[in-house]
Amino acid sequence: MKLVAGSSEDISFSLNVASLNQSVTVEAVASIAETMAPMQASLDTHTVKSEISQQFVENFTAPTADFTDVVLMAPGTFSVNPNGVGLGDAKVYFRGFSDGLFTMTYDGIPFEDTNSPTHHSWAFFPGPWIGATNFDRSPGTASTIGPTNFGGSIGLLSRDVPSGMDFRGTVSYGSFNIKLLQLDVDSGLLEVTRIPS
Repeated sequence: MKLVAGSSEDISFSLNVASLNQSVTVEAVASIAETMAPMQASLDTHTVKSEISQQFVENFTAPTADFTDVVLMAPGTFSVNPNGVGLGDAKVYFRGFSDGLFTMTYDGIPFEDTNSPTHHSWAFFPGPWIGATNFDRSPGTASTIGPTNFGGSIGLLSRDVPSGMDFRGTVSYGSFNIKLLQLDVDSGLLEVTRIPS
């Protein structure tokens, strides 16, 4: 097409918009207060649950504590020592239910005394063995195992094992020149070699 000087011409053509991709990245940094809080809640839970974190158990419970001292951090939970403090027979009350009317598990396996579904603190799980502790205030799901789930359940979990080798030592002092020495040794992940058959 040729144009003469001083003239004009209308030309029409269409444009297509290319495909557009968008992405949004949300990042959040947890504060130390949030990380070290005694109680935390899961965002993907199906029942009313709360959790005491392993960091809280490690940093804010005595080395001589047992599971009854750990669970006291949960709302609606308390323990009684009918024989006196330190004699190892504390009884836990959870949501108003006395010991025996709710289930306690360790890594999902129920445990209780042989005479009834109750729990003696001197027989089970000192504090250094406990990682996180889950409190389920509902009867649970079909996968919840235990003799008295109608009162809810307290789930003690073993400590997380780090992926690398780790050594930790602690020293605790008390009255009457009492000393408690503790050494934790974690092997980390072990390589498994499969022997061909």
